[in-house]
Amino acid sequence: MTPLRLSILLWFSFIFSNAAAQVQSGYVKTLGRPNQKGKPLSGVIIRAKGSHNTVLSGSDGSFMMTFADKKEGDGYILQQVHKAGFELNDVSMVGRIYAFSSTIPLTIVMTSSMQFQLDKQRIESHAYAEAEKNYKEKIEKLEQQKTNNEITAEQFQLRILDLQKQFENYQSMIDGLAERYAHTDYDNLDVREREINICIENGNLERADSLIANEDIRKRIYGIEKKIENAKYIKKEASKLLDIVLKQQDKDAFFLFQLYTIALGKFEKEKARFYIETRAALDSTNVRWQIDAGEFIDTYYNDFGKALSYYSKAFRHTDIESIERAECYNDIGLIYATEGKLNLAEEYLQHSLNLRKTILGDSHSLIGTAYNNLGACYFMQGRYDDAIEYHIKSLECRKLYYGEPSLEVARSYYNIGTTYLKTKNYEEALSALHKSYEMVSGLDNQGGKEQELLCCLYDALGSAYTEKADFEEKAVPHLATDYQRKALKLRLKIYGEMHIDTSTSYHNLGATMVGTMGYLVFQNDTITEVDMTESAQALEYLQKSLEIKKTFLDENHTNIKEAETLISLLGKIHCVLGIRHLEKGEEPRMIEMLKKGVDIMESVDNQNEYAFIEGICYILGLSLKEKGAYGECIMYLEKALKLSDSLNDKQEFTSILKELDKTYLAWIDADPDNKDIQRQYLLLKNKHLQNN
Repeated sequence: MTPLRLSILLWFSFIFSNAAAQVQSGYVKTLGRPNQKGKPLSGVIIRAKGSHNTVLSGSDGSFMMTFADKKEGDGYILQQVHKAGFELNDVSMVGRIYAFSSTIPLTIVMTSSMQFQLDKQRIESHAYAEAEKNYKEKIEKLEQQKTNNEITAEQFQLRILDLQKQFENYQSMIDGLAERYAHTDYDNLDVREREINICIENGNLERADSLIANEDIRKRIYGIEKKIENAKYIKKEASKLLDIVLKQQDKDAFFLFQLYTIALGKFEKEKARFYIETRAALDSTNVRWQIDAGEFIDTYYNDFGKALSYYSKAFRHTDIESIERAECYNDIGLIYATEGKLNLAEEYLQHSLNLRKTILGDSHSLIGTAYNNLGACYFMQGRYDDAIEYHIKSLECRKLYYGEPSLEVARSYYNIGTTYLKTKNYEEALSALHKSYEMVSGLDNQGGKEQELLCCLYDALGSAYTEKADFEEKAVPHLATDYQRKALKLRLKIYGEMHIDTSTSYHNLGATMVGTMGYLVFQNDTITEVDMTESAQALEYLQKSLEIKKTFLDENHTNIKEAETLISLLGKIHCVLGIRHLEKGEEPRMIEMLKKGVDIMESVDNQNEYAFIEGICYILGLSLKEKGAYGECIMYLEKALKLSDSLNDKQEFTSILKELDKTYLAWIDADPDNKDIQRQYLLLKNKHLQNN
């Protein structure tokens, strides 16, 4: 072959190869953190959808993907990015459409799985500690305002209830917020942005707030809001205004999310709403911003229609096979579950699971979350076997991803245990709950999320032992109360006395103790004594529970009625024991028990027990009359009379009235010089006896 022909052939070969294949370059780096810059990451497997070539990043983090017949701007999709011990900092990169460019490299950021978990746990702990401090300060301020009559009792009730709800909502959102900040690439932040983010990660919200104030960001944010509003009405100027917004929007969005986080931690939900919704308004096509706004509205305001509108906006701008679309399916499914539309919820949650598995495979943490959410949906449907199956799948997935011990694995054991409780499979329930308890108790960090799960575990273990209990074996009910006391102690530490969750712990303790005594008394006709120390404690717990509940709930609320019923039952137990003492001829002990029983039952107004109390008061009256205690006898007979009147029981009313007449006459005979007794008797005759 001549040199000329060879050069022509090589030239054509070069032209053909450039036409047939194009190269997309890229760079993989680790996540930049506050104390360390990101570094090139080698050995990362990268593969694009439809491409048969899998490439590895080199020692400098660089890689090149070759595409056939790609032109500038054509779309391509990443199918796999993998390195053992690392995860994508932005998991939604897989499945997302990218524009091919032969000149602009694709940057991929990955984070060490172990470092990410440590960062996330650290941020959660700081966030929870700061929120707990702010919560207690605000509670103290409200109590002081109430003491100083600066606010009414009703205003105090409403404000403290709203504050408690905000605290609980913040607890539920800490996980997501911590995850977001643990994914922050500090290499992309300027000095001031880094300082603000570090303050937020460390829980120093006041310092972060002051730094943002120095940036004068708030003034610009309010200006942005006006520009967005004006753009809706001034069509001619809209494109200009949006151009101005777009140039600044990424920086503004960054500050808005920081301000949103600070407002949440300080329990300023209206400010938080303004910041997160303004961020969403910056760009209605930004999927992440719409999802964040929807999740906030859903959690804090239960405005499901508004939340769905944000999720729908996000959904419209997601790629068909993307993590963002799977997240939208998940969020919409959870709203339907909350609304009780469980068939729709199942459908959307199943879509989310299927899509996540298509993109991420079978062992990612998001797959574990999807299994968990479907398990929760089946639980709500009463399909407990299906719920257990999916919670076990979630457990296995979380074990692979997080390892043992970990908070996420402990949560799965908790879900399995509480579901087994519904099937009355107490051995399996207790086994799973104890695994969860041992795991979370053994974690080095005991921050807010761990404490929250521990409270739930104490309640669940208490319930399991209570439901399983053979009360003749003393150890079983005491195991229940041991866990319930731990729950109470922890809730007092977290929330203080005046919190609805604290009232629940008091209620659970009282209910278990009353249940134990009730079982012993009503299952054994010969018992005449119970543990009076426990009886006094049960009454104290139930009365505290009732006091707290009445601060926050309507007087006819089911929870209040349940507490009142338990208090009545405790009184009834004393009365039954008193009657048994009477049957044994132990009259002094009988009188003591009946008096205590009546006092307890009268402390609540339980109309269902009026007839029972009337009968006990009558018996007490007769017994006291025989002992010559006429004053006390009359007091109890008058209580019996009043109750029979309210029950419209004319026969009993007449019988009690006659006994009252006899008692007064006997008292007058015994003490004829006592004019006060004679006056009382005349009053009785004038009121009742003259009509008989």
